[in-house]
Amino acid sequence: MSLEGQRLGEFEILERLGQGGMGAVYKARQVTLEQRPRRMSLEGQRLGEFEILERLGQGGMGAVYKARQVTLERLVALKTLQAAIAADPEYIARFRREAKAAAALIHPNLVQVFSAGETDGLHWFAMEYVEGESAQDRLKRKGRLDPEEAIAIATHVATA
Repeated sequence: MSLEGQRLGEFEILERLGQGGMGAVYKARQVTLEQRPRRMSLEGQRLGEFEILERLGQGGMGAVYKARQVTLERLVALKTLQAAIAADPEYIARFRREAKAAAALIHPNLVQVFSAGETDGLHWFAMEYVEGESAQDRLKRKGRLDPEEAIAIATHVATA
Protein backbone atom coordinates (compact mmCIF):
# COMPACT_ATOMS: atom_id res chain seq x y z
CA MET A 1 0.00 0.00 0.00
CA SER A 2 1.44 3.35 -1.00
CA LEU A 3 0.89 6.42 1.13
CA GLU A 4 1.54 8.91 -1.68
CA GLY A 5 -1.05 11.69 -1.80
CA GLN A 6 -2.40 10.86 1.68
CA ARG A 7 -2.18 12.87 4.87
CA LEU A 8 -0.85 11.53 8.12
CA GLY A 9 -1.62 13.99 10.86
CA GLU A 10 -0.10 17.30 9.81
CA PHE A 11 2.03 15.80 7.01
CA GLU A 12 1.17 15.29 3.35
CA ILE A 13 3.01 12.35 1.76
CA LEU A 14 4.57 13.47 -1.54
CA GLU A 15 6.48 10.45 -2.85
CA ARG A 16 8.08 7.18 -1.87
CA LEU A 17 11.87 7.42 -1.86
CA GLY A 18 12.71 3.81 -1.20
CA GLN A 19 12.83 1.04 1.36
CA GLY A 20 14.73 1.33 4.63
CA GLY A 21 15.61 -1.30 7.21
CA MET A 22 12.38 -0.73 9.16
CA GLY A 23 10.03 0.09 6.32
CA ALA A 24 9.37 2.49 3.47
CA VAL A 25 10.90 5.97 3.34
CA TYR A 26 8.73 8.82 2.07
CA LYS A 27 9.25 12.46 1.21
CA ALA A 28 6.60 14.55 3.01
CA ARG A 29 5.79 18.15 3.74
CA GLN A 30 4.25 19.65 6.82
CA VAL A 31 0.89 21.21 6.07
CA THR A 32 0.30 24.55 7.74
CA LEU A 33 -2.99 25.36 9.41
CA GLU A 34 -4.04 27.57 6.46
CA GLN A 35 -3.46 24.69 3.99
CA ARG A 36 -5.50 22.11 5.88
CA PRO A 37 -8.95 21.42 4.49
CA ARG A 38 -11.67 23.23 6.39
CA ARG A 39 -14.33 21.14 8.07
CA MET A 40 -16.98 20.70 5.49
CA SER A 41 -20.62 20.66 6.49
CA LEU A 42 -22.84 17.95 5.08
CA GLU A 43 -26.06 19.92 5.60
CA GLY A 44 -28.46 19.54 2.69
CA GLN A 45 -26.61 16.51 1.29
CA ARG A 46 -27.50 12.86 1.17
CA LEU A 47 -25.27 10.19 2.69
CA GLY A 48 -26.56 6.78 1.63
CA GLU A 49 -29.99 6.37 3.18
CA PHE A 50 -29.64 9.55 5.27
CA GLU A 51 -30.72 13.09 4.36
CA ILE A 52 -28.57 15.50 6.40
CA LEU A 53 -30.79 18.21 7.90
CA GLU A 54 -28.54 20.23 10.21
CA ARG A 55 -25.29 20.07 12.16
CA LEU A 56 -25.87 19.62 15.88
CA GLY A 57 -22.28 19.74 17.08
CA GLN A 58 -18.62 19.51 16.18
CA GLY A 59 -15.83 17.74 18.03
CA GLY A 60 -12.20 16.87 17.50
CA MET A 61 -12.91 13.67 15.56
CA GLY A 62 -15.95 14.76 13.61
CA ALA A 63 -19.45 16.15 13.68
CA VAL A 64 -22.95 15.08 14.70
CA TYR A 65 -25.87 15.86 12.41
CA LYS A 66 -29.62 15.65 12.68
CA ALA A 67 -30.62 13.47 9.73
CA ARG A 68 -33.62 11.68 8.29
CA GLN A 69 -33.21 7.96 7.67
CA VAL A 70 -35.28 7.75 4.50
CA THR A 71 -35.76 3.97 4.47
CA LEU A 72 -37.36 3.92 7.94
CA GLU A 73 -38.82 7.45 7.89
CA ARG A 74 -37.27 8.46 11.20
CA LEU A 75 -34.97 11.12 12.56
CA VAL A 76 -31.51 10.06 13.73
CA ALA A 77 -28.37 11.63 15.11
CA LEU A 78 -25.61 10.82 12.61
CA LYS A 79 -22.03 10.98 13.88
CA THR A 80 -19.36 11.28 11.19
CA LEU A 81 -15.58 10.96 11.25
CA GLN A 82 -13.79 14.07 10.00
CA ALA A 83 -12.42 13.52 6.47
CA ALA A 84 -9.03 14.99 7.38
CA ILE A 85 -8.33 12.12 9.80
CA ALA A 86 -10.24 9.35 8.02
CA ALA A 87 -7.07 8.32 6.14
CA ASP A 88 -5.50 7.26 9.44
CA PRO A 89 -6.37 3.61 10.27
CA GLU A 90 -5.92 4.31 13.99
CA TYR A 91 -8.67 6.96 13.98
CA ILE A 92 -10.96 4.70 11.95
CA ALA A 93 -10.42 1.87 14.44
CA ARG A 94 -11.10 4.21 17.38
CA PHE A 95 -14.28 5.50 15.74
CA ARG A 96 -15.51 1.94 15.09
CA ARG A 97 -14.73 0.93 18.69
CA GLU A 98 -16.78 3.89 19.92
CA ALA A 99 -19.74 2.83 17.76
CA LYS A 100 -19.53 -0.81 18.92
CA ALA A 101 -19.19 0.16 22.58
CA ALA A 102 -22.16 2.52 22.38
CA ALA A 103 -24.25 -0.11 20.55
CA ALA A 104 -23.58 -2.62 23.32
CA LEU A 105 -25.13 -0.33 25.96
CA ILE A 106 -28.90 -0.53 26.29
CA HIS A 107 -30.49 1.65 28.93
CA PRO A 108 -33.43 4.13 29.04
CA ASN A 109 -31.01 6.99 29.85
CA LEU A 110 -28.72 6.31 26.87
CA VAL A 111 -29.34 6.78 23.17
CA GLN A 112 -29.50 3.60 21.12
CA VAL A 113 -27.05 3.07 18.25
CA PHE A 114 -28.93 1.83 15.17
CA SER A 115 -26.22 1.19 12.60
CA ALA A 116 -22.70 2.08 11.48
CA GLY A 117 -20.88 2.07 8.19
CA GLU A 118 -18.95 3.86 5.50
CA THR A 119 -20.43 5.67 2.52
CA ASP A 120 -18.25 7.26 -0.17
CA GLY A 121 -15.25 7.10 2.17
CA LEU A 122 -17.08 8.80 5.05
CA HIS A 123 -17.36 6.75 8.26
CA TRP A 124 -20.54 7.23 10.31
CA PHE A 125 -22.85 5.76 12.88
CA ALA A 126 -26.54 6.46 13.34
CA MET A 127 -28.07 6.88 16.78
CA GLU A 128 -31.44 7.62 18.29
CA TYR A 129 -32.23 11.32 17.96
CA VAL A 130 -33.46 12.96 21.15
CA GLU A 131 -35.09 16.37 20.85
CA GLY A 132 -34.00 18.89 23.44
CA GLU A 133 -31.24 21.00 24.83
CA SER A 134 -27.70 19.69 25.25
CA ALA A 135 -26.08 19.86 28.67
CA GLN A 136 -23.56 22.37 27.28
CA ASP A 137 -26.32 24.64 25.94
CA ARG A 138 -28.24 24.32 29.20
CA LEU A 139 -25.21 25.43 31.23
CA LYS A 140 -24.56 28.36 28.88
CA ARG A 141 -28.17 29.48 29.13
CA LYS A 142 -28.79 29.04 32.84
CA GLY A 143 -25.36 28.83 34.41
CA ARG A 144 -24.57 26.63 37.39
CA LEU A 145 -27.11 23.95 38.28
CA ASP A 146 -29.06 23.97 41.52
CA PRO A 147 -27.79 21.18 43.82
CA GLU A 148 -31.09 19.28 43.58
CA GLU A 149 -31.03 19.38 39.78
CA ALA A 150 -27.36 18.31 39.68
CA ILE A 151 -28.12 15.35 41.98
CA ALA A 152 -31.11 14.31 39.83
CA ILE A 153 -28.99 14.38 36.65
CA ALA A 154 -26.11 12.54 38.33
CA THR A 155 -28.53 9.85 39.55
CA HIS A 156 -29.84 9.28 36.01
CA VAL A 157 -26.30 9.11 34.62
CA ALA A 158 -25.13 6.74 37.37
CA THR A 159 -27.97 4.27 36.72
CA ALA A 160 -26.84 3.97 33.09
